[in-house]
Amino acid sequence: MSLLLGLLTWMPVGTTPQQPAVVAVERAITAMGGSEKLRGIKRIERELVGTLPDPGQGESPAKPDDAPIREVLARDGTDKVADVLDLLIRGGLRLHFRSVSDGQEGFRVNYENNTLITFPSARAAPFVSIVLRRFPEQLLLSAQRRPEALRWLGTQIVNGWTYEVVAYGDLDGEVDDLYFDAVTHDLARVQRLNDDPVRGDAPIATLYTRYQQTGGFRFPTRIIGLQGSDTVSDVKVERLVLDPVPQDAVVVDEGLTTAFSLLSFVVAVPSAIKVFN
Repeated sequence: MSLLLGLLTWMPVGTTPQQPAVVAVERAITAMGGSEKLRGIKRIERELVGTLPDPGQGESPAKPDDAPIREVLARDGTDKVADVLDLLIRGGLRLHFRSVSDGQEGFRVNYENNTLITFPSARAAPFVSIVLRRFPEQLLLSAQRRPEALRWLGTQIVNGWTYEVVAYGDLDGEVDDLYFDAVTHDLARVQRLNDDPVRGDAPIATLYTRYQQTGGFRFPTRIIGLQGSDTVSDVKVERLVLDPVPQDAVVVDEGLTTAFSLLSFVVAVPSAIKVFN
C-alpha cells in the first residue's frame, strides 16, 4: 500500500481540459475590461441597426432581401431583460414587438395588431437565458462562474485567423463553442450546431467584430449572424448605454403592474390593447 501511495504521489499531473479553457475565458474578460468592472454593470442597453438578409424574400436566391431592422436589447442585472424589435419585410409586412421578462413571468406586445400575450415561468426563464447570451460580456461572466462546464477544444484557423476554441455548456443545456482571437483575446465568434430542415446539421454562429473602447470597457460594435455559410443578420451597435436611468415610470395593463414593476425599462402598453393569456 505504501508503494502504491508513493507512486501516486510522484505521478505527474497533466493539464485538465478545463485549465486552458478557463485561462482563455479569463483573458477575454480582462480584454473587455476586467471581471470586477463587468460585474459592476447594473444595467446595459444596446441599440442594434442593420439588415436581415433573407433569400426567401428577395428577387432571386442570389439577391436576398436586406430587410432593415432596429432592435434594442436591455438587461437589468442578470434576471430582467427587454427586447424591442422593429423589422420591415419586403411587401410591407412590419414586425414590431416588445418582449419583457423578469425570469418568473413575461409578456410580448405586438404593436402592429395591438395584442399582448403573457407567458408563464416555463417560458419566461428560457427567454431570459437566451437574451442574456446575446450580451457577450454576460456570456463570458457566466462561463467564468462555471469552470466545470468549460472544455478546451484547441487552436483553430478560420479564414486565415487563429482562434483559441472553448466549449461551454450553459445552465439550460445549450452548448456553444467560443472562439477567442489568439492575439487580442477578444471573443470573436460563438457557434453551435442547429438541426436545419434544408441544410441538415448546420452551424449557427454570431461574430463579434470591431471592438472599441466605450466607457472604460471594450465592446464589439458590429455583430454578424451566420447560418451555415449564409449571412442572416448584419447589425452595428448604434447606441450603447451603461447603467441608464429610467426617465418614465413603468406602465402596463391592469394585472401586470405588480409583476413587472421591478423592471427598470419603460414598457408602455396602450390601454386599448387586447390581452391573450
